Parts: sequence; C-alpha cells; structure tokens
Amino acid sequence: MTKAAEAQNDPFLALLEWRNTPSQQLGYSPAQILFGRRTRTRLPSTPQLLATPESPAVKRSLERAKERQAQYYNVGAKERPPLTKGQTVRVKLANNAEWAKGKIDRVLPYRSYEVRLADGTTRRRTSKHVRFSSEPSFIPFDDDVPGETIPTPASPAPEGTVTDRPMLALPIDSRALTITRSGRQVIRPTRYRDYND
Repeated sequence: MTKAAEAQNDPFLALLEWRNTPSQQLGYSPAQILFGRRTRTRLPSTPQLLATPESPAVKRSLERAKERQAQYYNVGAKERPPLTKGQTVRVKLANNAEWAKGKIDRVLPYRSYEVRLADGTTRRRTSKHVRFSSEPSFIPFDDDVPGETIPTPASPAPEGTVTDRPMLALPIDSRALTITRSGRQVIRPTRYRDYND
C-alpha cells in the first residue's frame, strides 16, 4: 500500500495483485484459499489459471443433465420433415395471428424458410412457424408479371375532332373488376385488391 501511494497508483489494484500472489509457505494465494481459484487482474493470464479444480466435473454434470432432458423430450417428439421450394404451406406471422396461406419461395439455412404470401410479400420464418398444407397451390399477385389485358377505351373526343388514339391495355384481376349500371368497367387500385365487397 505504501508503494502504491508513493507511485500514485490505485491502492485497490495493488491490493488485488497482492491477493493473487502465492504465499511462500502455503504455495497458494489468498484468493485461491478463499475462492478456490485465482481472480482476474490487469496482468494477462491463461484460462487454465482462472479455472477451478471442480470446473470439469461441473461441466460433465451439466452435460449429463442435458442428455437426460433430451432423452425425456425425444420420447414424444418426432422428426419434422423438411419442406421444399414451391410447396403450399401455412405460416404464422404473429403469436396471436391465424395461420396464413403461403408458398415456399426459398429454403434458407438454420431450418428457416422464405415464404411468399398471397399479397406478394415475402416473410422469413423458422420451421416452427411453417407447416405443410395439402391445399391447392396459388399464384401470388405480382405487379411485374403481365396478366390478362383488356382493351379500355380512352375518353371520348369532342365532336368534330379526329383522333387516332389507340386502345389502352391494362392488367385485369377478376377479384378487382367491377361493372357499373352503365356498363363501365372499374378496376380497383392495387392496394385495394385484397378487400372484398
């Protein structure tokens, strides 16, 4: 403590080093006698010096306990078959949500899958939240894929004007097509195509 005061060092660090210094008579340091192992100091040390003699025995006991727990769990458990790309599945998006219909878009590592939903979005879920479904497959809506087109006339020109404007071709979705009383075809915007009347 006197040397630490003269060198203007932290006295508690000096005390820590003294507690880790082995005694000449006993062969063990005060920390070893009290804790059964050396304590970490500012001096570099190996992991073997910080381990207790009981550490390997404790590790083996924990491994045996895990093996017993796995043995009891495997009595009623069964292997979950892996899913492949293109299979129709049911996926859980949240804890209290219902199982939504989807399709395996990509098989990822660590028992994870990228699932494409009916609205065209993709979600990554683990195998715990993805279940195989024997339902018929579906084709998710995709704006990039050209669908069926119908001719839509342009707005009528005033009388007396000549126009050679071609007919417009717009993508059609049977769920979004509405016919008014006058016979006009109304195509809903993409953001409303998932809602029914």
